[in-house]
Amino acid sequence: MTDAAALIASLASMASDAEREKYRRYFPDDPAAPFLGVRMGAVFDLAKTALDLEAAELERLLARPEHEVRALACSIMGKSAARPRTTEERRTELFELYLRRHDRIDQWDLVDLAARDVVGAYLADRDRTVLDRLAASGFWPERRTAIVATSAYIRAGEIDDAYRIAELLADDPEPLVQKATGWMLRYAGDRDVARLTAFAERHAATMPRVALRAAIEHLPKEERARILAIR
Repeated sequence: MTDAAALIASLASMASDAEREKYRRYFPDDPAAPFLGVRMGAVFDLAKTALDLEAAELERLLARPEHEVRALACSIMGKSAARPRTTEERRTELFELYLRRHDRIDQWDLVDLAARDVVGAYLADRDRTVLDRLAASGFWPERRTAIVATSAYIRAGEIDDAYRIAELLADDPEPLVQKATGWMLRYAGDRDVARLTAFAERHAATMPRVALRAAIEHLPKEERARILAIR
């Protein structure tokens, strides 16, 4: 079985200056963040080789400053949680690690790699009020986790939780939470367009335009224009 040190060495061997510069463009608001310069496709391929990585080793990856190292940890966690043969003990371990070290899951892409399968799917047959607590957090990545996690339920045809959390985040000040909220509303709207339309009409006057436009993206052009004109 591999360990964190070996995985970090593998990532370092794939790094390039050109890829590092691309990350600077992807994350312009965090210019000081350390990037190795490894393509995400390579990170994901490496993750597939380490789906049984022990929780302590995953935490060592999360503790690192380099973005791709933490992305590797989140990718392993998400893929491991989604794997059909993964035990409930392992899923519990991953869920608890994700929440306990959410301070290290601090960018939109890190959240998106694991929130659905590590958090959302884990809570599918458990008390989901954890999501409400995350939605009330002062740390925006936790709020993004709350809404992205509901994609596990939308995929299964359950949209109530997505709308419940979207109500809590409808006027969120963080653009990266706004975008995720709109994304989940659009996804839920594909299941029930009438419910999405009613939500959008109710919140159109106050909902950030980033979220509203994303939510109604799949509606007919005339319907989008009507909702956007509501004041």
